[in-house]
Amino acid sequence: MQVVARIALAVGAIGSLVLMFMHGRPSVFLLILFTGWVLAPFIGLAWADRLSVRWPPSSRTWVYYLMIVIAVGSLTIYGYDVASSYGRAVLFVAAPMVAWALVLITIPIAVLAGRRSSRRVGPLK
Repeated sequence: MQVVARIALAVGAIGSLVLMFMHGRPSVFLLILFTGWVLAPFIGLAWADRLSVRWPPSSRTWVYYLMIVIAVGSLTIYGYDVASSYGRAVLFVAAPMVAWALVLITIPIAVLAGRRSSRRVGPLK
């Protein structure tokens, strides 16, 4: 699962950048800002993956699922925006915000749930 999630994250990050570059021709300044903004959730998830080595296995599994969901979701949203006549940058602004919201909600819950379940190991009283 870890390998699939890491591959999905890399493909999602690269694909999101490619789709962003296909979207239009903004100024260099905006291009730099959007590059950082679009990559931020992927970098955050890669960092969470590195930190999750010390977490319980169930918490790491949540991180892997989240990596896949964010990658597929980003590619779907950006692909739709580029392929459709919608063609507005609002999706390139909103999608990373939604991704960060999912990360900031899901990972703490997964870590707490993993710690709670790891304490229950042993005979029940």
